[in-house]
Amino acid sequence: MIPEALYTDWVSKNIADFFSNNGYRVRYSAVSQPVEATFPFDRFYSFQGADSPICIFALQFKSPKRRQKDLAIFSIDSVQLGKLQNASFRDWVWYALPYFTVPDFQQSALHFVNFTRPLQIPNLKNHDPCSLRWHPPFMMLEFGKEAHPEPKELEMYKVFDGFAPPGLALTRRACTVFPDGTLRYEVPHVSWGELVNLLLTLKGGRYLLKQHDIEDFIAQMKNIPVRIQNSIIGALDLIKRTIELLVVLPDEGGGSNDREEPVLF
Repeated sequence: MIPEALYTDWVSKNIADFFSNNGYRVRYSAVSQPVEATFPFDRFYSFQGADSPICIFALQFKSPKRRQKDLAIFSIDSVQLGKLQNASFRDWVWYALPYFTVPDFQQSALHFVNFTRPLQIPNLKNHDPCSLRWHPPFMMLEFGKEAHPEPKELEMYKVFDGFAPPGLALTRRACTVFPDGTLRYEVPHVSWGELVNLLLTLKGGRYLLKQHDIEDFIAQMKNIPVRIQNSIIGALDLIKRTIELLVVLPDEGGGSNDREEPVLF
């Protein structure tokens, strides 16, 4: 079994290469394992094109386990899921679920990963452990005959579709009970191509248009009701300092840039 840390490194390198190869400036920072245990993401990314604002997003990685009938299974911790479902994370943090289990694909790892928003996974605390099953083309939760959640516990999640315009439910979402009593609940997911399209069209991620936007974002992270560790703020501050350094560089005419101008890497 490939360690989760290797998936995280391979995919992050692929993401950085993708943006660099397409003419974007890109930065990413790691979150240490002890901190990640209390603060719910592994990697924090930011990128910017020549005429676009800085976009920030983050990924929480889960390593796959193989099963006979499924390509991969991912264990989801309900406590961590609950933190990720906080309103402060909904528009810019995703689960990253790589579904290859041999190292041959590390150079193209990004194209063997599914992404889903935490809010689209029902947080069923009375049904731990929670496992997502990837059985192409479906990502799903599966419950045995004796472990069915109440329908109302699942129903509320049908109205949340983070990948569609606000207020629209996802039509492909399905909850099916089979003759043997097994219940399968489909969880929406997207590929990297679909995710990056959302980021580039401002339908996903957090955007920094002005210098004060990053100050507001860091302040928001400090106010989240989770014990926040210095390395999280450090990751945010690393990008902040890079932005500040370049924002105040003299322009071509010798004057300084106005801090209310759009921020740049």
